[in-house]
Amino acid sequence: MLVPLPRFAADPDSDVRWQVARGIPIVVDPLPDDPVRVLPVLERVLADPDVGDLYVEAAAASGDPRLLPLLRKLKADGWQDDEPWPELLDQALKSCTPPA
Repeated sequence: MLVPLPRFAADPDSDVRWQVARGIPIVVDPLPDDPVRVLPVLERVLADPDVGDLYVEAAAASGDPRLLPLLRKLKADGWQDDEPWPELLDQALKSCTPPA
């Protein structure tokens, strides 16, 4: 029996999620150097207090300071208290904070 890869996209193990991402063939144009198409999605999803950890990881990877207000709100609302990787939100906050 074949099990579709997307079934494991939300697995708690980051290695499993990475293998899912690697196993899905790329059939779309690559993202532009400026992640303009990506930021609106992150802004919309990070505004939800039930946002999944993959989006917080994406925010950390983006390092975009425009996401700081949303990430700070998640922290103030205790988002990381319910997550298996509480340090994930702190990493995203650090990544999106411009150097002093």
